[in-house]
Amino acid sequence: MGRRMDTQTNPESRQWIQAIRADSLPVDDATRIEHQGVCIAIFNFAGKFYATSGICTHAHAFLSEGYIDGQTVECPLHQGLFHVPTGTPLSPPVTERLKTYETKVSDDGFRDYLDVYPVGDLAGGFVWKPGMGASFVGPYSKLQIKAPFTDYLPLSEGPVLDASKKCRIGLVFHGFNHPWLISLADTAAWEAKRHPNIELEVIDAEFDDNKMGQVIDT
Repeated sequence: MGRRMDTQTNPESRQWIQAIRADSLPVDDATRIEHQGVCIAIFNFAGKFYATSGICTHAHAFLSEGYIDGQTVECPLHQGLFHVPTGTPLSPPVTERLKTYETKVSDDGFRDYLDVYPVGDLAGGFVWKPGMGASFVGPYSKLQIKAPFTDYLPLSEGPVLDASKKCRIGLVFHGFNHPWLISLADTAAWEAKRHPNIELEVIDAEFDDNKMGQVIDT
């Protein structure tokens, strides 16, 4: 029988649900599952498995898509770094610890023992499902972008906040050649165009710390 991963749904009763087959996740790779609306990231570090909350605590990116180095994962959106075994945030902009789950490998399967935290209902009865989001051509990268909805409510088209006021937003990057940064700018520009009272300015600091500081200060 192939080894599998199960998840603990109740720490006291030690009840488990099957998550993945252990041999389906290569070494130094990650995947994600969803259970009762909870996104969970699963990591294989040199044959030892770890599980954490699947969503970055800073900006709702999928950590299973982040860059893995040793026992750390870099958020694919803003490059914040987490220590996976403990969930500890290691570098800005992340400051909030990840929820982690106990793991165990058994002969008949890889069992990932974890307690699932309560999930509340979103406003207006909105229900998030995997695959939801928007597809569009990025105004900067000129590539097809898939922007997922995670645990936030997507805004409807039209003015935001006070429709009579113009909202000016600045977005500055240390260097505008990283694919994730370009993707972020693409998504921000696409969203801004959906709201007529939003004015977005995207600035590339060109790896110049002084220029970036001046832009932020102004």
